[in-house]
Order: sequence, then C-alpha cells, then structure tokens
Amino acid sequence: MKREYYIVQLESTVFAHGDSVFGFVAGFGAEGAARLCYTKAHKVYRDFLTLKEGGARRFPRILKVTVEMKTITPKRKGA
Repeated sequence: MKREYYIVQLESTVFAHGDSVFGFVAGFGAEGAARLCYTKAHKVYRDFLTLKEGGARRFPRILKVTVEMKTITPKRKGA
C-alpha cells in the first residue's frame, strides 16, 4: 500500500501546521505538519509566499511525502 501527501516547508525546520479556524500557522517539525492534497498545498504555498519578506529564495516550497507499506514474509527453509 502506497500513500502520498504534500507538506509546505516555510524554512529549514518550519512547516505549515494545522487547518484551524485561523487557517495555517508556522510550526516546528515535519511530524506535525498539515498533510494536504496538492491543490490545497499549492494554495497554502501561495498564501505564505505573499507574506514572505526576504529570506532564502528556496522557501516556501512544497514537499511530496510518500509512505509505502509492504508485507515481508520470511523465506521457508527446505521448500
């Protein structure tokens, strides 16, 4: 089973968090970052891009995260 989602990176360790009443906010760590579809991630990216004042040109950016789960079965001996 393979799952894909997108997160928005605002700085080297800062990501877009939450989808609360106040919208998205900057927070530390990718673990708590909002998991978004591409369309929503692009909207959040554009919103933070308009708020940007200087800083590195490579931020904000959209990161694609892929999680793959596989079943591993041990090899049978003598088969």
